[in-house]
Amino acid sequence: MIKDFFIGLFSITRSWDPTSLQKWTLIRDKGLTRHIIVNGLCWFGGCLFIGVTLGTIDLANASADSPSLQRLIINNFIVCMGTGLTFGLVTWYATEYMYQRQVKAADQKSHIE
Repeated sequence: MIKDFFIGLFSITRSWDPTSLQKWTLIRDKGLTRHIIVNGLCWFGGCLFIGVTLGTIDLANASADSPSLQRLIINNFIVCMGTGLTFGLVTWYATEYMYQRQVKAADQKSHIE
């Protein structure tokens, strides 16, 4: 129950109606790599990078021991892309887990009827 709760938090889809099933099937057909690149790195990591960089840009060269602007941008990029990669993997596997549960439940229901 707790596992399902946490996996449900990270799943792209909350309810599995026919439209959601079709949408996830299309995403699955495009593959894990594309999902990680588009949704994880570009979308999530890119937005996070812009936000974090804008929020921390004042720290560059603020004092003698502050990082340079170039170092700050490189560090932000590495951290945000790592976070985006993690986001892409977690959302993929959580959504796939929920999808497989839904498909299995539908198969069991069809065998009962």
